[in-house]
Formats: sequence, structure tokens, C-alpha cells
Amino acid sequence: MFGTSLNRQLATTLLGLVIALAACAPAPTAPATGPRAQTTDPAPQRATLLTVAIPSEPSGLSDKLFQASSDMDSLFEAALVYLDDTDAPRPLLAERTPSQSDGTWVVNADGTMRTIYTLKPDLKWQDGHPLTGDDFAFAYRVYSDEEIPVVRRLPESLMSGVVARDPRTIEIAWREPYVGAGRLAQRELTPQPRHLIGDLYAQDKAAFMNSSFWTTTEYVGSGVFRPTAWERGISLTFAANPYFALGKPGVDTLRLMFISDSNTVVARMLASAIDVFSEATTTQALTLKERWQEDKGGDIYVISLKTRRLYFQFRDVPNHQKAVLDSRVRQALVHAIDRSALATAVQGSLGVVSDTAFPRGSTLYPRIDRVIARYPFDVGRAQALLREAGWTPGAEGLVRDASGRALDMEVRTTEDQDATIIADYWKQAGVNSAPVIISGVNRRDDEYRASFPATQLQGGSGGYLTNLYTASAPSAANRFRGSNNRGTYSNPEFDRLFGLQLTALDPNVRDDALVEIERLITHDVAVAYLIHDAAPVVARSNVKGIKNASKELGNPFWNVWEWTVEDQR
Repeated sequence: MFGTSLNRQLATTLLGLVIALAACAPAPTAPATGPRAQTTDPAPQRATLLTVAIPSEPSGLSDKLFQASSDMDSLFEAALVYLDDTDAPRPLLAERTPSQSDGTWVVNADGTMRTIYTLKPDLKWQDGHPLTGDDFAFAYRVYSDEEIPVVRRLPESLMSGVVARDPRTIEIAWREPYVGAGRLAQRELTPQPRHLIGDLYAQDKAAFMNSSFWTTTEYVGSGVFRPTAWERGISLTFAANPYFALGKPGVDTLRLMFISDSNTVVARMLASAIDVFSEATTTQALTLKERWQEDKGGDIYVISLKTRRLYFQFRDVPNHQKAVLDSRVRQALVHAIDRSALATAVQGSLGVVSDTAFPRGSTLYPRIDRVIARYPFDVGRAQALLREAGWTPGAEGLVRDASGRALDMEVRTTEDQDATIIADYWKQAGVNSAPVIISGVNRRDDEYRASFPATQLQGGSGGYLTNLYTASAPSAANRFRGSNNRGTYSNPEFDRLFGLQLTALDPNVRDDALVEIERLITHDVAVAYLIHDAAPVVARSNVKGIKNASKELGNPFWNVWEWTVEDQR
């Protein structure tokens, strides 16, 4: 208030001086001869365009309700906080985060909790309408509504209520402890614009879910960019959000190109038609870096170290290969893969075999290393395990069961290289295997992605904590939108341990649970850990602001509002 008043006084004083000087100045005279003097206005600043390639198109906007891809939801949605390059929480929509020291985070004796978030002043939706605490309370009602097929109900399922004390104050009641209660980031209680869709939700929930609001440029969010054009199967274009909570972004227009063929992306990057490739393989990234050595045309950024996993199908689906329900068969399949050779083929010189989701540099790795089960490349051991499970060598070198049926093992994936390699190794062990590439419309078909008959490869999936929580599995009830547990693994002990990661405020308890989770996963072969992915992001040298990150679960767009583009094509 004081600063505003002072500015007004200064402005009034300066205006008075200008008027006085103008009155004292001599009258202007016309030029004696020659043309009228020319004045040159500064050239308007050129609008910047950033083109980003991602492999698949989202089925809708809002990652709580639709399965997005490539962490792109952080482009158009904003949360209370964001996680920086070290995974530390930073205020985004929130002015500050709750703390037990100032009473904004209270843990009660019965395990229930209360957290209070204060929003930044003058927050706005992308249409300029005020964004208030009521939008968070409305979002909680949607996310906790069992009639709405939410992709992931955590952490909302741990809450017992969300109320807006006033436009800038949100009070969250927790039915049990939750370690992340003070750092609600992307996909955690993300607000929804009540002024646009609140009435529709109240009147007709089916119409609410099927509304064109989610799948067209009608969408209004709180994130860095607002969608302006959507060419189905081709691209999605965004304009900078002038109301973004951290200020107007450095890029005026961002265009996402949906290109499933990564070799096409590489070619277009070399032709300067694409600026950023957010899901390059290490081999492709190294290829581009080598091509750019002379002209310094681009850079590689390592956003995170993820783990490539092989998922097994535990749910009864069409053509289900029930042999994978036998842990001996799952063990055999892992023994039959030369993962060291696979790592070199897929990751080049950066390839590293993973026996656990935790890399060797992790502080927990020494403890985990002592308890996990390992499956070194050993075709003989693989065949012995198959025999124990009732699969013996038969004609043409294939293993068969007592009825003479061959062990057919499909490997579904979005990338053909690693699936082809795995299928070839399995053939050497007598498994009738073939890769099946998920392409085109199937990439966006959540039910298809969740209904693989035997195994499915997910490159760079998840963080260090492997989410096989029963409630996260895809089903008709959530429209098959659970991507973390597509094989529908279910184990009460895993659920208990996973729950501790969400509720135990004592870090020692969480660490003990993580160690036990890795022991359980590897001994039961709930998934097969294959190799570590460096998860590189490749960008042309004209793109500035991308940062290397020391994160478990990388999001290439975590600081996209800081990106800039120096030159234009």
C-alpha cells in the first residue's frame, strides 16, 4: 500500500515538471527546407515458437482423469508446488508450504492430520477468472467421487475433506498420515475450474466426463500454456499463459508433435524442424550429439535415471498366457535374457543392468543389494526352471506342456529394438516368442495397453518406488487408465509396504519398507528389472533453460516456463 502511494506521488510530481517545462519551452519551428524528419520505431519483438516431439497423443487434458503422456500435463496444469531439479518442493500456486513448526501442519494423536495451504494473491485461470480455494475443494469432490473414473486417487483417497476457509486458504483434513502432505505437487489435488464445469458435474456426471472441455481447446487450466489448436493425430499447439503463477513463460507458442517413429524425430531434429525430443533413447541421443559435434547444434540433458521393466499379465484377459502366473516361468524368462548385451544394444556405452530399481549410487543400495534375488543370464537354468513348471523340450527346439502346446510368449512394447532382442533370447531357451509393437491408435487405447496376453515392456517407467499397488491397477471401473500396474499384480503384503511409503512420517520406517519392497518384488518376480534408462532429453542449441536434474522420477518439462528460444526458423 505504501509503495503504491509513493509511486503515485512520484508520478504526479514528474507530470507537473513535464507540464512546467513544456510551458517554458520555445514554440517549435518548421524545418527550413528538405523532407520531413524521419523517426524509427523499434521493431516489434518476434514471437517465439518451440516445437517438441512426443511419441503419443493424450486421450484428454487433465492427467487425473485421462492418461497423458510424456509428463505433458505439467504444461497445462499447475499444482500447489513443483519439484525442482533436486526434487525439493518449491511454491507454485501456494504462497508457502505447510510446516509443523508454524502450526499449518498438525499431526494428531490418532494419526489424523490437518494441513493448511495459503495461495498466492491474485491467482487466475487461463481465461482470467480468479482461481481460489473453492477450485481445490471442487477438485477434491471430483477426485474422491467413485462414480468418476479417476486414473490415480492418491493422495485424495487419504483425505477426509478439503474446504476453503477463504479465497486464499485451503484446509485439508487427512484420515491418516501421509508423508507428502506438505508438498502436494503435480497430479496431487490439482485444481479444477469450478466456474466452467462445476454445474455440469453437479447435474450430469457422465456428461461431465464426456464433455468436449477435456478434449478440445475449450480446456482452461492453470498451467504454463493454454491449448489453442489440436490437430488429431498430428499436433497440439499451446499459447503462453499470461496469468501463470510464476510469470509469463519465456516461449510464446509451444507445439507438441505426435511422432511415434523416433528415427523420424531424429531426422527432423537434424533438419531443424524439431527443437526438443523428450523421449530419446540413449543411442539416438548419442547419435545426435555426435552429428552436432562440429557445429554444436544441440545438447543432451539427463533428467532422471529410470528403470526399464518387463511386466507380466496377472489378470484374465483374451488369449491370456497363464503360464506367467507360475513364478518359476517368470524366473526362467528373466534368466534367459542377456541383460548386459541388452543394455549395450539399447543404451550404448551408458548401458547398465538393473537388478533393482535403485541404482548403485542410491543410499539404500547397499541394504537392498543384500536381500534381493538375482537372475543372471543362464539358458541352462532357464530351461531347468521351465521343466520344473511342466514345460519340456519338444519338436523344433520349443518347450511344450503335457498336451503338446508350445509356450507362446508375446512381448508388447512401443519400441521394437529391445522387444526383438528379448524375443530372440527367449527363442534360444525354447520359448515361442515374438515382439508386438504398440503403434498408432493402440498407443492411445488404454484398454488395449492393459490387456497384453503375456508380457509388456515399459521403458523408463516409474521412479525408484515400483508401484504395483492393487488399487492402481487398470480396470473397467477406471476405464483401464492405470499405467503403473498394467499387469494387475496384487499382493496384500506389497500393498501394506507401499502404504507405508505414503503414510509413515518416520523416514527410517519408509526406508525399511523400500528395502522389503525390493526383496518382495525380486523374489516373486512381480516385474522383471532389466536395465537403467538415462532418460535423456535432446534439444537444439537454440533452446535455453533446460537443466540436468538429480531426480528419481524425471519430468522433462519441470521448469518449462524458464525455457527460451534464441533463434527462429
